[in-house]
Amino acid sequence: MVTTEDLSKKIDIILSQLAELKRPSPTRISFSDFCKDYGITRPTGYAWAERGLIKLEKIGGRNFVPIDSISINSRKYQRTEIP
Repeated sequence: MVTTEDLSKKIDIILSQLAELKRPSPTRISFSDFCKDYGITRPTGYAWAERGLIKLEKIGGRNFVPIDSISINSRKYQRTEIP
């Protein structure tokens, strides 16, 4: 038989999972996280921004990359060494 305490615990778990699903996704990520995610150096990231491949937003002295501006394939734009 299911007790009231068991039902209460299950309801709490379901409500916490539902709250997590409703959490809005971020609209921007930090520039450092962007560089780590794409496996590039910071100078490469700044070069991409100068060429218009990504957008940078400065907020409180920190650089952020809007999620909707990320539509590039990092391997396509990385420089290759000339032998």
